[in-house]
Amino acid sequence: MSTADGPTAPNDFDSRLLAGGGQLHIRQTTRFKSVWVDLFLPQLLQPVAVTQLALLSRLLERGTRRLPDLRALNQYTDWLYGAAFSVQSVAFGPFQLLHLHYDAVDGAFVPRDGDDLLERGLGLLGEVLAEPFLEDGQLPQARIEQEKASLRRFVESLLNDRSLLAQRRCMECIGADTPWALAPHGSPAELSHLDGASLLSFLRNFVIDAPMDIYVCGDVDTEQVADLCVSLLPAAHDDRRACAEIPQLLPLAGPQQILESADVSQGRLVLGFRTPIRLGATVAEYAALMLMNLLFGGDAYSRLYNHIREQLGLCYHIASYLEPMAGLLLVEAGVEPEHRSAVVEQVLQELRELGTHGPSRAEVERAQALARQRLDGAEDDRESLVHFHHARRLAGTNGSRLQLHAALAAVPAEAVQSIAATTVLDTEYFLGPQESA
Repeated sequence: MSTADGPTAPNDFDSRLLAGGGQLHIRQTTRFKSVWVDLFLPQLLQPVAVTQLALLSRLLERGTRRLPDLRALNQYTDWLYGAAFSVQSVAFGPFQLLHLHYDAVDGAFVPRDGDDLLERGLGLLGEVLAEPFLEDGQLPQARIEQEKASLRRFVESLLNDRSLLAQRRCMECIGADTPWALAPHGSPAELSHLDGASLLSFLRNFVIDAPMDIYVCGDVDTEQVADLCVSLLPAAHDDRRACAEIPQLLPLAGPQQILESADVSQGRLVLGFRTPIRLGATVAEYAALMLMNLLFGGDAYSRLYNHIREQLGLCYHIASYLEPMAGLLLVEAGVEPEHRSAVVEQVLQELRELGTHGPSRAEVERAQALARQRLDGAEDDRESLVHFHHARRLAGTNGSRLQLHAALAAVPAEAVQSIAATTVLDTEYFLGPQESA
C-alpha cells in the first residue's frame, strides 16, 4: 500500500476484517493535515425501520452517557482542537445508512500526541452507538418529541424543493412495493408510534446485527488503528459481515404516465429509464454506462442539453443521472405544461438515435476525458473516495477506481450504442401547476 497517494496502489483503501465483525478500510496518506473517520451501518429500506433509524440518527447527536447533552459534546470536540462530529441517516440505492463521522487535526501539528486524538474520536463513536444518553434506562422522551418535530419540519422542507419532490415521486412509482420506493428520512405518519423503549431496542439490535464499515483516511498506523477499532467500537455477531443482497425492481409492465399537480410555477418532468447495466456489473460494462449517461444528458455538452434546451428551447434545464444500483437512468427537466409532450418525444428520439447510429468518436472521447477527470479529482476529496468505495461494497463488487479509470479509455462506441438500444422507458412523471391539472 502506498503511504502517500493512491495512484500507485491497486485500490484506494487497504481493507481487512476485524475481530469484532467489522470491516476496516484505511487510506494511509500524508496528503492531508487531518484524520477522517467514517463509520457506516446499513439496512435495507423498509417501512417503520426507516423512520426509526432516521429519528435515532438525530437522537444520537444529542449526547452520550459520559457527554449527556449538546453543550458537553461541543465542549469535548472543541477540546479536541475543534474536531468535527456528526451522525446522519442517508440513502444509497435501496439501503439506508447510519453514518457517523469524526475528523480531527493530525496529531503531528498539535502539542498533544496525535494517536490520542484518533483514539478519543473512535472512542466517541463507540460511545454514541453503545452508550447513548438515557433517563431511567430509556431514551429521553422529551428529546424524542423534539426530534420528531424537527424531523417533520425537515421532511416538509424537502417537499418544498419541487425538483427533489418530482424525482422522489418518480422513484416511488418505479420502485412501487420495493425498498426503492422509500426515502431515508422515513414517514412522518410513523413517528407517533415511536417511543423510547422501542427505539432503544431497535438501536441495540441494529448495532450488533448490521454490517459495519469503518473508513480511516490520514497519516496513521494500520495496526494501531485496527487495535483501536476492536477495543473501542461495539463488537457484533460474525454473521453481520455480509450485506443484504440488492433487491430487484418488479418486472417492467410497460411505460406508465403519471401526471400530478402542486403549487409550482414551473413544471418538473422526470423520465425513468431502465438500462441493462447495474453497479454490480463488470468494470467494462459500468464504464460504458457512465459514458452513455454523460453524452446523453449528464454534461453541458450532452445531446439532451444542446438539442432540447439550446437549439429547440423547449425547457429551462435538462439533465440525466444514474441510479446505478437499480440500473436506472433518470432524465429531469424544468418544462412548461404545454411543452411536456414535445420534450418527452425529443428525449425518446435522442435515445433512439443513439441506439440506432451510436455516438460519434468526438462524443466518446469528450465523455471519456470528463469521466476520467472526475475520477482523478476524487484523489483530493476523501468524501468522494469513501463514497466510491463503500457504494461498491454495498453492491457486492470489487472494481476499483483505478480499474474503472483504465476501463473508460477502452470503451468502444459500439458498447455505448448497445446500452442505448436496450434502454427502455419505465415511467413518465410530471409535476405541473395546479391550473394545468
